[in-house]
Amino acid sequence: MKKSTSFILCGLLLLSLSSCNFFNGNTSSSEESSINSIDSSIFDSDTSSSSSIISSSSNNQTTSEVKTIDFYAINDFHGRISSRSDEDAPGISKLSTYLKTKKEENPNGYVFVSTGDTWQDTYESGYNKGALISKCLEEMECEAMSLGNHDFDWGIDVIKTNQELSPNCTYLSANVYNFPNENEFAFVGKEYKIIERDDVRIGIIGTIGSTQNTSITSSIWENLSFKRTTPIVQSLSDKLRLENNCDVIMWLNHADYDDSDSENVTAISPISNKRYVDAVFNGHSHQRETYLRNGVPFVQAGSHGVNVSHISLSLDKNKNVIDIDYGYEGYGQISRCQEDPSINQIISEYFTSEYLAKKDSKVGTLSSNKGYVDKYYAGSLLAKATYDMYEEEMKDVDIVMNNGSRSSISSGQVTIENIFNLLPFTNYTYVCKGIKGKDILNEMNYLYYYLPDSSLEILDDQEYTIACIDYNLLHKNKDRNYDYFPSFKKENVQYIIEDYSCDIVANYLNIKKAISESEFYGPNYKSLYY
Repeated sequence: MKKSTSFILCGLLLLSLSSCNFFNGNTSSSEESSINSIDSSIFDSDTSSSSSIISSSSNNQTTSEVKTIDFYAINDFHGRISSRSDEDAPGISKLSTYLKTKKEENPNGYVFVSTGDTWQDTYESGYNKGALISKCLEEMECEAMSLGNHDFDWGIDVIKTNQELSPNCTYLSANVYNFPNENEFAFVGKEYKIIERDDVRIGIIGTIGSTQNTSITSSIWENLSFKRTTPIVQSLSDKLRLENNCDVIMWLNHADYDDSDSENVTAISPISNKRYVDAVFNGHSHQRETYLRNGVPFVQAGSHGVNVSHISLSLDKNKNVIDIDYGYEGYGQISRCQEDPSINQIISEYFTSEYLAKKDSKVGTLSSNKGYVDKYYAGSLLAKATYDMYEEEMKDVDIVMNNGSRSSISSGQVTIENIFNLLPFTNYTYVCKGIKGKDILNEMNYLYYYLPDSSLEILDDQEYTIACIDYNLLHKNKDRNYDYFPSFKKENVQYIIEDYSCDIVANYLNIKKAISESEFYGPNYKSLYY
């Protein structure tokens, strides 16, 4: 049942559970309040952010007439299967226990969902392309997941394979249509899901930000169109309310509050005479944010399962929302939970002795006088490793270019897992001629590179041969035009290296045995950090 309003506004509620012991802090909120981009460093005690707004009509309802639905969501989990103390990430097993204790508090009104970017970013999840986490979400009774941009990293077939592994966790992509026939729904995920809790029918709509195709390698979305979310949400809301008799509309949007068109999606529909949405879970920007617009809460809980989003809706006997409690919670609390044996069983099916041996296999040593190898430095390392490891393919290459890495690693012995976590994305490298110097010069301000001949002068109007990862070389804007390298032409592709960045660096380090960060300074290299 919902916590009493007076207690929420007065202070902290101490809960003692068999698996978790934690405080839950709450603060009152005005109608248009926001708590945005709060840095985790302020949380040196076990507090969370939540707000409540109470309608006076709630005073006319008896306790037996009010139904309370508690929605919980994760966003941007990014493969954090195991705990990581450097990020305060608790791991999926403890997260599962935490959520199960929440279900115990309101077993008839509990709903768990995700707003995407769930699989990609760690070796533990990447080596099985999200299959492990997909099975965990099924065990955790996740009802739905809106697909995020990184959920497309391994292609559409992987999305569909993972959906088969978690059939009750419906993947949603309501605004993803085919191209060039943009009137045809793409069926990458579904448009919505309808569930029922305590005789309340709930329609869940899931979308991805309409410009996030630019954060996906263009070859993956060349046959897809990412439409504006607002008209899609409004249309589906009317359908769900009128044709499917839904009492509550929940929107899972893999985009942050600023990209949610909050005023229009919370307006009252002239067709249903109700607000288009009753609550929104956001994602993508990894922020902690809580907003209220027109009485509708928008919540995002950061990333990596450090917090979870929580929206509680209380409805009167006519299924009208009369009471809202919303915020993010769980910091420090989730980590103190016991691990979930059922989740650990799933993990053990993938963490075989063969997997563990490969994950922990040592490939060489990286050193730095800082005591860690910075993520910005790894871009230069990747560029040089690509050139050296593919000498024949690179014989005519004037410059090698790529992005930086995802994280930093400590100096010392490096494992396969360390390298993957440093460079988790599954990019191919293209060798392509006919690239204009002006494109290269522009991208040299943003990308990392290796110049085999440091004396080479790159001129605007000259053409050069470049080796570059597909995400950058093939990058397109929302209008489907090549924008990082406008002079790129498919017919000028000479060769494609179908080895991922992490494998290139791992093999390179295995050959060299020891690499110092200082080797990759000088006129041949560009690093944004140094």
